[in-house]
Amino acid sequence: MNEDLEQLFTDGQLKCMQGDLDGGIETFNRILEKQPWAKAYQARAACYAKKERVEDALKDIEAAIQTEPQNAKLFYHKAVLLMGKERIEEAFTAIDKAIELSPEVPAFYVLRSKIFEKTGDEDNAAIDMHKATNLQKSQSKLVDW
Repeated sequence: MNEDLEQLFTDGQLKCMQGDLDGGIETFNRILEKQPWAKAYQARAACYAKKERVEDALKDIEAAIQTEPQNAKLFYHKAVLLMGKERIEEAFTAIDKAIELSPEVPAFYVLRSKIFEKTGDEDNAAIDMHKATNLQKSQSKLVDW
């Protein structure tokens, strides 16, 4: 990644953090016009999600997954977005993929526990929450945008 795009990315992140979501989206658009970059798709998806443009956020997460199919965090974010749309089966598929790729991340099990709760499967929800707790005790891996 060249220095100019890195600087643009930082500018886009600052805009989003300061509440200028449209400015952040525009900045990420400029990056993505030059080259596909999972990190920029993910950041733009976060801006879209904050604007409650979930379908646009999902499209960007899908694009990010296409460029980095082994990035478990992208599947986690996809599951979060799908949960917000009540697309439970798709959310299960996404979080299962995240866990397959990175089974050591507690937040993945917490989310899957919530998905199990949505379906009324309290037993599996409890199992996943227990896994998350045990992993959290042994190490600390956080998931952020």
